[in-house]
Amino acid sequence: MTTTKLTWLITGCSSGFGFSLARAAQAGGHRIITELERRGDPIDVLVNNAGYCVYAPIETFAEEEVRAQMEAIYFGPLRLIRAVLPHMRQRKSGVIVNMSSGASLDGTPSHGSVRGRKGGIGWYVLAEVAPFNIRTLTVFFLLGDYNGTVVEQVQRLLIDGKPKPNGDKDKAMQALYEVVVGEGVGKGHQNEKLLPLGSDMTPRVTGVQDYLGHALEVFGSVINSVGADGE
Repeated sequence: MTTTKLTWLITGCSSGFGFSLARAAQAGGHRIITELERRGDPIDVLVNNAGYCVYAPIETFAEEEVRAQMEAIYFGPLRLIRAVLPHMRQRKSGVIVNMSSGASLDGTPSHGSVRGRKGGIGWYVLAEVAPFNIRTLTVFFLLGDYNGTVVEQVQRLLIDGKPKPNGDKDKAMQALYEVVVGEGVGKGHQNEKLLPLGSDMTPRVTGVQDYLGHALEVFGSVINSVGADGE
């Protein structure tokens, strides 16, 4: 548990998850800023939250749409991480939170463009920054020939009206806040690297485990048989 009051930079905090997380951090006595460290404020916690999704079957995406989306959900967060890392590395402390999606964990029909988003950044940043006592946390949330398929069902739901969320964003962000600062549900777990949130994530995570386990079971005898001779 930390008793230090931290400075947080949360992108996309005017509404939704970002707003709820900002309220939780402020309630804990922490400081929320909107400018980068060149203004003189050291950032203790960077939360890459801002983003959006292009909903469509993957064969119908316009390349320009996907490039614009990747600018928001990959290159934007990457730039922020690159901006804060030198300062965190010098201080040998800091937390980088990447808000991702269940769709980037196992894939969701009509959500194909999000598969390479912020969740992917967290894995390689983790390996690079761990020696400097910098923590990373990836948060997964759930949200023609295609007639009658799951793709069409998702598209129809989005067209007909705003989907009703099956979770409570304030509860989710309170849990995230507690994991970052090591309080409440996060006590003793602040060094965890992955935080799935939402009831739909249980079958998703289990599904990925089964998917990988099946591959090991089927190809277990092959996996280690393809090395160079003499190894």
